[in-house]
Amino acid sequence: AIQGVNPNQPVKIASVMKLLTTLWAVDKYGANHEYVTKIYYQPINGEMHIAGARDPFFDRDRIYLLLSDLNRNKISQLKRLTFDGNFLINKNLFEFAYDPANAKAYKYTEAHADGALGGIGVKESLEDAFNTSKWWAAKKNRYLQASKRNPTSKMVPAVSFTTDVVDKVPSNPLAGKPGVLTFEVRSLPIKHYLKKMNIHSLNATADELFHSMGGTPGFQTYLATKYQMGSDAVDIHTGSGLPLHNPRNDSTISCSATVRLIRALDNNLEAEGMDLTDVVMIAGTDAGATYNDGSRALVVKTGTLNDAKNLAGAANTATGEVYFGIFLQNGSLNTVRNVVARMKSTYRMQAINKPGFVWDPLDPRMALRLVSADVGVSVAAN
Repeated sequence: AIQGVNPNQPVKIASVMKLLTTLWAVDKYGANHEYVTKIYYQPINGEMHIAGARDPFFDRDRIYLLLSDLNRNKISQLKRLTFDGNFLINKNLFEFAYDPANAKAYKYTEAHADGALGGIGVKESLEDAFNTSKWWAAKKNRYLQASKRNPTSKMVPAVSFTTDVVDKVPSNPLAGKPGVLTFEVRSLPIKHYLKKMNIHSLNATADELFHSMGGTPGFQTYLATKYQMGSDAVDIHTGSGLPLHNPRNDSTISCSATVRLIRALDNNLEAEGMDLTDVVMIAGTDAGATYNDGSRALVVKTGTLNDAKNLAGAANTATGEVYFGIFLQNGSLNTVRNVVARMKSTYRMQAINKPGFVWDPLDPRMALRLVSADVGVSVAAN
């Protein structure tokens, strides 16, 4: 049974919302889902097309790895490079903005000020990356540093690439054409991304996941269908927990509903042979954790937004998991700590014996791989 003070009162969820986005992603895709970006290359015309998978962690280092792998496959010059709207470079993700003309719609603008390749959009980022002769010393050094940071990726010592034209297109211009090689680049299993998102509270990543799964209408349908939670109890607008603006509209949900959904997340993960620690930070163990009570027994997500000071997750106790939510709408972090202290005095905590999370941005599984080629077309690798 769920017990507490005002457990059914709607409260501002803030970044605790990322746990619900995590639940939806695990339910929809499975914790081991991988994003697959397809790359089509026609050697005879020097054309390449990138078909994106809305991979929210395709970042600068992975662009460097892609360039290295293309060079390794004797590809270093293109007449035309195209990409579709599903190809994103991390921090070129689309930000949410409230559209007053349609209360249920989102309007997107590219976050140029946050660009992964120097504050620019995806098109400009690709133009920059795929023309290495224009790299200045600092950029060349970034490539070398990426190689040193990720020794398992086996990047070539120096990358060389020239591209005449880069265009964003609605569909693959090489579809159905002869002599096309098809490559793919796979992400890590989504559980790694979810864990990183929850440890560092990555807003753009959470919002992109939320949007790609169906946004607010899809989430409302998901909760109503699977958990019998109607819009009268849950009012969610973004996957990150950030509010909409003009006018301001915060996402709200009750503590009891949040606790119920956290337990559902744990149960879903157990069905895949995992648990909450695989996608949520262990306080005091995971590097970069935003909360640490010293017990290493809490698996939690914080949520701080103006007046809201929240903490929710699970406590590992001698009698099993205790799922909880602390939502203070006009409190302080000290009050949150006091509530946790009272909980620890009620239950005998047990430290979670698990190593801290290690993020490998260029795991060897992310390497470019050839998946198909037309008869008579080949590619050579070193």
